[in-house]
Amino acid sequence: MITASFRHIAGIGPLRERQLWFSGVRSWAELPQAGDVLSTRLDAKLREGVAVSLRKLAEGDLDFFARGLPQTEHWRLLPQVIDDAAFLDIEAAGEKVSSTAPPSIFPSCGGCCLSGRHRPCTSTSATCIGGSARRAA
Repeated sequence: MITASFRHIAGIGPLRERQLWFSGVRSWAELPQAGDVLSTRLDAKLREGVAVSLRKLAEGDLDFFARGLPQTEHWRLLPQVIDDAAFLDIEAAGEKVSSTAPPSIFPSCGGCCLSGRHRPCTSTSATCIGGSARRAA
């Protein structure tokens, strides 16, 4: 999905991006190497922006895109992060929240962090994306 976005490139907002899509440039790969696309001034920025974007994506630099995209468009990065994503559902059932912090899972650390203390993941009843445990059947 990120390769279909141009909004992180300077000078390309939602209207210009839509203009690109309607003209047949629906992804970075579909950008012609030469010729007019938007305007002489913007085309150079666009081509340079796509070249940088390809490099940053290959390097795995997703912060580059997160900084350039509006927050409402961060969903476009989902395919690049879904394998490392963790989902935590806390059910409070209307009870008061205590001062004790709920468990947090940090998938990139290779373990779990409970109440701020890192420990290796040894859980067998819950999924720990970053450690070795998986939900028991």
